[in-house]
Amino acid sequence: MHGRKRVFNNQMTDPYSLTPFPNAILFNWATIFVLGFGNLAALDFQARCMAAKTPKIATIGCIIAGFLTFLVGIPFSYLGAITRVLYGPDSSFAVFEPDTCSEILLLPTCAMWVPDADAFIKVLTHNMPSFLGGWCLIGIVAASMSTADGAILAMGTVLSNNLLRHVKFSFITKDTLILAARLSMIPFAVAAAAIATTKPGETGTFLIVAFDVTLASVVVPLFGCFYTKIPRPAAALFSILSGAITRIIMQFELSKDGSLLPPYGGAEFLDYGPAASAKVPPFIDDADPWDPSTEPCDQSRFSDYSGADSLASAAVSLVVFVLIQFLEREKSLDDSWLVSWSWMRPCVIEADVDDKHNGAMIDDDNFADDAVIVSPSDVGVE
Repeated sequence: MHGRKRVFNNQMTDPYSLTPFPNAILFNWATIFVLGFGNLAALDFQARCMAAKTPKIATIGCIIAGFLTFLVGIPFSYLGAITRVLYGPDSSFAVFEPDTCSEILLLPTCAMWVPDADAFIKVLTHNMPSFLGGWCLIGIVAASMSTADGAILAMGTVLSNNLLRHVKFSFITKDTLILAARLSMIPFAVAAAAIATTKPGETGTFLIVAFDVTLASVVVPLFGCFYTKIPRPAAALFSILSGAITRIIMQFELSKDGSLLPPYGGAEFLDYGPAASAKVPPFIDDADPWDPSTEPCDQSRFSDYSGADSLASAAVSLVVFVLIQFLEREKSLDDSWLVSWSWMRPCVIEADVDDKHNGAMIDDDNFADDAVIVSPSDVGVE
C-alpha cells in the first residue's frame, strides 16, 4: 500500500511516516540546516556581496541568485526519485541478499535489497538522452570544482594576506602579495586532494562536513558581528574554538554505522537479520506458520547519529558566544578580554571615503602603518 502512495506529507516531521521502513529525518533536517547556514560563511559568497556598489544591489543579487538556485536545483532533485524507480527494489536491475528476515514485515526469510552505488551515474549515462545526461555530469563536475577552488582560493588568500603578511619579519609586501597567495594555495590543494582520495566515492559527504566545520565555528561569530551592539573579540574566539573542538570530538565519539538512522524505538529502525525460520509467514494460511516468539528474527538496531554532531556543535558555539557577551556586558570594548593582545584588537583601514566606495585598493606596505585601534566612541557605539 505504501508503495502506491505518491506523497508522504509528514515525512519531514515524523520518523515513522514511512512505516514499515525507517525515515532518516534527523539527517535530512541537519543537512538542510548545515548547507543553508554553513554556506553563509563561505568567503566567495561574501566577496560577491562586498563587491556590490550598494547594499541594495547586494540584496537584490542574493534574491535573484536564490531564485535561480531553486530553478536549477528543484528539477535536478527529482533525479533521486527517478533513480529509485529505474534502479530501485522494484526494477529489473535490483540485486538482493538472500537468507535475511524482518519481523515488521512478518517475513521469517526474505531477500534484502542491496542498493546500487552507481545507480545515479547509470541513469545519466544509460537512461537519459545523451545531451541531458552529459550536461548533468558536466554540472556536477563544475559545481564540485567551483566549491573546491573557491575554498582553496579563500584559504590561500586568508593565510597570505591576513596571517603571514602581518607577522613580524614577514617577507610579504604589496608587490609579492599575489604571488604569496598563489603559493599559499598549493599546500591546501595537496591536502584537499589527499583527503578526497581516502573516500573517492563520498565527495558529497566531504562537502557536508566542510560546511559542518564552518557552521560549528564561524557562523555564530559572523552573525554576532552584525547583530550585537558591541561584539567582543573573546566571544568570537572562544565561540570558534568551542564549536570546532566539539565538532571534531563528536565526529569520532558518536556512533555512526553508515545507515544515517538514529536508534529510534520501534521495529522500523531494526536492520535486517539472518533468516529466522523455514516456515511460511504468519499472514499465509498454513497449519504451522512462523511464530516470532519461538523463532525470533535476530535484528540489530540502527545506530547512526550523523547530523546530531552538526547541530550540537553549532549550539555549543552559540551558547559560548552568548555567555561571554553576557559576562562582558558592563565592559567597554577597550576593557574587553584579550583586547590587549595586538592580534585581537579591532581595527579599520584608513582610507578616503570615496576610495572605499569605489573599491580602491589601499596602498600600504605594512598593516600596522595604516591600521588604527578603534574604541566604541570611534565607531559611534554608545
